[in-house]
Amino acid sequence: MLFSPVPPTAAEAARLHRYRLLLIALVAGAHALADAVLGLDLPWAMLALVLGGWLLLGQAARALRLATLLQFGLDLVLLTVVFATTGGFGNPLVSLYLLPLALGATLLRRRLAWMLTGLAVGMATLLIVVWTPAAVGLHTAHAAQHPHALSGGLGYASHLVGMWLSFVAAAGLLVHFTGAMAVVLRRRERELAAAREQTLRDRQVLALGALAAGAAHELGTPLATIAVLARELELDHAGDAALAADLATLRTQVEHCKHAISSLLAAAGQARVEAAGTQALDVWLETLLARWQTLRPAVPVQLQLAAGASPSILTDDTLAQSLVSLLNNAADVSPAGIGLRADWEGGGLRLAVLDDGPGLPARAGEPHWTGKLHGRGLGIFLARAAIERLGGELRYTLRPEGGTCAEIRLPNAALAVNPT
Repeated sequence: MLFSPVPPTAAEAARLHRYRLLLIALVAGAHALADAVLGLDLPWAMLALVLGGWLLLGQAARALRLATLLQFGLDLVLLTVVFATTGGFGNPLVSLYLLPLALGATLLRRRLAWMLTGLAVGMATLLIVVWTPAAVGLHTAHAAQHPHALSGGLGYASHLVGMWLSFVAAAGLLVHFTGAMAVVLRRRERELAAAREQTLRDRQVLALGALAAGAAHELGTPLATIAVLARELELDHAGDAALAADLATLRTQVEHCKHAISSLLAAAGQARVEAAGTQALDVWLETLLARWQTLRPAVPVQLQLAAGASPSILTDDTLAQSLVSLLNNAADVSPAGIGLRADWEGGGLRLAVLDDGPGLPARAGEPHWTGKLHGRGLGIFLARAAIERLGGELRYTLRPEGGTCAEIRLPNAALAVNPT
């Protein structure tokens, strides 16, 4: 975007320069036509000097990539110089002031567009006060010699004041309505860009879901075989306490994998577990943390619940999986301990995962980007997609005391949150 004070890009500067060339051509062509038709005897030497200087300054502004507001201001000042040499505000081409204002209202923030409008009005007023009195005197002398030419009409000075008032009104209305439309169009562009991004993410998630469902079907039989063999080995070596403990851990991990597959297939509409039900939030979190601790027993986690009765929520497997992904990421960067804070005040449910790690870069959450050595770059991406599907959002912020806060925000309607 061409928002000042940010310099325009090379392509944007080139478009601004093309507009400037058009404006210079309009000024030169209109004066040449008026001179040819009306025989005004314009000071072409001075006019050519001003237009040539305008062209050179425009080239310099393009090369230096001056901020858009400065470039439009330069055009208004040079337009004023042109009008000053060709009759002041009495020049009917003063309406060309409106062209930079229209473009400025489209490309600039509204505050900056109004600053540009103030400059244009100031230039027009300067024309009347400084350069137009000579034209007024000539017109008055002409009226004295031809007393019937303006009989029953307004004087030339009154005519100029009326033109000035009309110009101010036209400039104000133009900037107001053009700026309002530009704001609406920019908002629509942002919404369309967000919708396109969301559609792309949905397609990626859908493709990953299809692959995951197929992988879940293929993993079912090997996991069942591993569970049976682990149980047989556990019975065969019941006297070996160390081996029995390892085999029990293996069976626990296999059961966790089977549970994850069941949850995946249930979310895909191929239910192998009972439908989700309503559960107290504290119970749901404690159960989830207990299951997660079987996978990461070396990482302590502290659960903080808001004061008051815990609400009941409609449990959702995708939310649970998203929270597990965030817990895993926090545990990877903060093995000494992490925190989980739940708050349901203020019209929504907030779950915050706290760690003492170095923080996440701006690219975190993009598909296939990862800061881990053997990561796949899908944990945060899928977690954000699942949370947004529920109507919530995932935010990452840096904690003042160090570390990162990954906060899930969900409206009450997303999980049918009700007080217990």
